[in-house]
Amino acid sequence: MNRLTSSILPILAALSFSLSVAAIAQATQKDLTGTWALTSNYNMRQDGTRFEPFGSNPKGILMFDAHGHFSAELMRADRAKFASNNRMQATSDENKATVQGTLAFFGTYSVNPSDHSFTLHFEGSSFPNWEGTDRKYILEDSAADELKYRSPPSSTGAAFAELVWKRVK
Repeated sequence: MNRLTSSILPILAALSFSLSVAAIAQATQKDLTGTWALTSNYNMRQDGTRFEPFGSNPKGILMFDAHGHFSAELMRADRAKFASNNRMQATSDENKATVQGTLAFFGTYSVNPSDHSFTLHFEGSSFPNWEGTDRKYILEDSAADELKYRSPPSSTGAAFAELVWKRVK
């Protein structure tokens, strides 16, 4: 190997590594981009017991756009209708069931391919404690049309939540 080749090889290796890291970052964000329907959501309490805050048949939609914005809505499928047919005149029990049976939030997101995670930057949420915060989510093994991740401590006080979404086509 001559001197020119030996001095170019480290540069080419570094360039190749940089391009590979960029491709992984783009592929990860590209993999998230789209619309997802909720298929399951369970929370794990501190004592190790598991529960489904949105019931056994949760409803939800999660959208990631290519410009770094997201929106999510999750809810129980079995929510009762308001007797008054007016959301501004709901009873205390109706309001409580609605708050406990729905969760909506939006903001921006970033992807970290090095630790297989993404972070949501909350701009608004039906759970106001999340507004203005960042929350990191760990991606689990997922198929091309399935998104599975584990959250940090959930809004229910659980140790974590695990959510599974199916890509909407």
